[in-house]
Amino acid sequence: MGMSANYHSDIYEPQLLEACDYQDFVCVELGKRGIILQNMTGKKMQLNCENLLGLEIKLDRKLEETGNVYMECFEKSNPQNQEYVSSGLLRKDDCWLYGIGNYSEFHLFSKRTLRFLYGYIVSSHAGFEGMRLIENGTQTSKGFLMSKDRRNYYCERVFLFDPAQTQLNF
Repeated sequence: MGMSANYHSDIYEPQLLEACDYQDFVCVELGKRGIILQNMTGKKMQLNCENLLGLEIKLDRKLEETGNVYMECFEKSNPQNQEYVSSGLLRKDDCWLYGIGNYSEFHLFSKRTLRFLYGYIVSSHAGFEGMRLIENGTQTSKGFLMSKDRRNYYCERVFLFDPAQTQLNF
């Protein structure tokens, strides 16, 4: 079995399922706070926007461990691919909000603010406010890390969740 088949089945698919579960969790939690998200489930609509509000939802599994959030700017579907494509905060779609977090906290950003920060990061050789463009460990994503003090400064709102309620109860 080639590396691409292993990457897709061993890494990509499990992460996609985990991300979908997290998106459902955020939708339920925000719904409790009066913010109703109607998710788009078809592939064509998903490429344009994840939900009718225009909020892209990202799970950061290392947030608790590192204290940083990873803002994805570029991705490739397989580490063997040569070229990255714009994604996350740089993807051209109808999303105007970018939310990232874990089952304890969720940070809501304006994509305009994040794109502004990205511009400063790439134009500065040393990075901007300690942020610089990096590649992830699987070589499928490029983005920048944002520390807790920076994300709390730049985000529009922080939602805190009860970590004891990580299961969806229907």
